[in-house]
Amino acid sequence: MPDRPLLLVLVASLLAACASHHAQAPAERTARPRDPQQALRLATRAQAAADAGDADQAIELYNEALLQDDSLAFAWNNLGLELMDRFAYQDAVLAFTRAADLTPRDPRPMTNAGIAYHRAGFDREALRHFEYALERDPNWIEALRGAGRATRRLHLSDDDALERTRRALLIEPDPKWRSFFERERIRIEQAQRTAEE
Repeated sequence: MPDRPLLLVLVASLLAACASHHAQAPAERTARPRDPQQALRLATRAQAAADAGDADQAIELYNEALLQDDSLAFAWNNLGLELMDRFAYQDAVLAFTRAADLTPRDPRPMTNAGIAYHRAGFDREALRHFEYALERDPNWIEALRGAGRATRRLHLSDDDALERTRRALLIEPDPKWRSFFERERIRIEQAQRTAEE
């Protein structure tokens, strides 16, 4: 996981970026009392907006909800998904990281951060975040799939990659993904044999 000081700087950056999306001055927003019930209502409206395809409204409502209660992990995660769909990968990762900090056993936020890094072309960071997700749940299939994609793009053939691939083959229900993991297993095993010769 990122070290605490870096994480605090990243979260502060996200909050500053979120503040720029509102017409209300920061001083006015910080003076507003926190209201967890209002936060839930706003987050529910944000999800409805997202479901309706109105990403701008969803992002605005998630930001408003988090100003009322910044401990709503699902709102951080969903905000990250909306930002990732807008190709705002850095902001999305910040939101996913905040969600992950609030839910230390949930593999989804770290998986989503891995997906964001992967889409942005940062496969080493992507793999690192998929590994964080797998520390939370070793059989989280989305993280295994993401790690498999990143491993292939990085041309890795270490024992960790082989172990993840074999585990994925044990639990993967989708035939297309099973085929992907079978090809990866063969590639990794061949690369390991070649390295030993």
